[in-house]
This record gives sequence, C-alpha cells and structure tokens, in this order.
Amino acid sequence: MLTNKYEMVVIIDAGLEDTAIEQEIDWLLEYMTQHEAEIETVDRWGRRRLAYNIKKKSEGFYAVVRFTAKRTMIADMESEIRLREAFLRDLVVLRTPAADKAYEEAAIEAERRAEQARLRQEEAAESAAEEESGAAAPGTEAPPSDTPAEVAEPVAAKTEADPESAADEDSVATTTE
Repeated sequence: MLTNKYEMVVIIDAGLEDTAIEQEIDWLLEYMTQHEAEIETVDRWGRRRLAYNIKKKSEGFYAVVRFTAKRTMIADMESEIRLREAFLRDLVVLRTPAADKAYEEAAIEAERRAEQARLRQEEAAESAAEEESGAAAPGTEAPPSDTPAEVAEPVAAKTEADPESAADEDSVATTTE
C-alpha cells in the first residue's frame, strides 16, 4: 500500500504532570510504530497558552510529529486519539516536497544560529576568565591610561588658579574625547 509523509500537531492537557504528558506522547508514538508508521522527528514545544479554551482548558502542551504512514492508518489513529481524555486537539496534514525543503532549510538555519550562540557564550566565558585572572593576579600593573600626563596636568593647574575656567575646560575636554 502507498505511504505518504505527514506532519501531526497534538495538544495535550497541560494540567497533567510532566511524566503523564510524556506517557501520552509515548503512547502515541508506540501506536504509530505498531501500525507501521515510520517516525522521523518528534518536537516537544512545551506548554503554551491556547488562543481559546478547549475542553475548558486555557493551556496545552504542544508536540509535533513528522512521520511516514499508510493513508488508512490516519483515520484510525485520529479515532483512538479522540478517545483519550489527555489529548485536547490533533491535526494531521499531508506534507508536500516544498514544505519538506522549507523544514530542512529552517533546521539548518536553527543549527547555525545555535552554533553561533554557543561560540559567543564560549568567547564571553573566556574573556571573563581572562579578566578575573588579570584582576586577581597580585603585583600586576594597571594598563596605561589613554590620557597622557602632560594633558592632565594643565587642567589640574587651572583648577588651582581659577576653578570656574577649569570647569569649562573639563566640559570641553569631555566632549572632544
């Protein structure tokens, strides 16, 4: 019999404990494999607020399953899901080649962004470790100041002679630096 590629979104009652939610997802995956479906990916999106109440619930646990199965299995699976109280909603859609390509591109982009974020975290940790080791090391000299001593001295000399002109010089010096 002909198999098709599908994507299914299920919303499970978020009022259940995490273990109960995982048991429901495991039941679904087991049901699918027993009925000759090949599971490709399972994405657990987690608890989310519903746009409107379903079965008097305002929050649900979302999971997305991508799989390949026989067309006849879909109706039977949806009937079984409706009999289980933990499942608030389900939606099964037929995947197109264009949707598969977009999914793969998005997955590659997500991996690239995750790698960049990981590298940024490593760099930040390394620079923090370098700053800690530099500040904690006894006997190390402070880095040289960007302002030479000759520039700082005339302002100090004017401060002693005329405090008002020194304040004007300070404001000009800070705006030009």
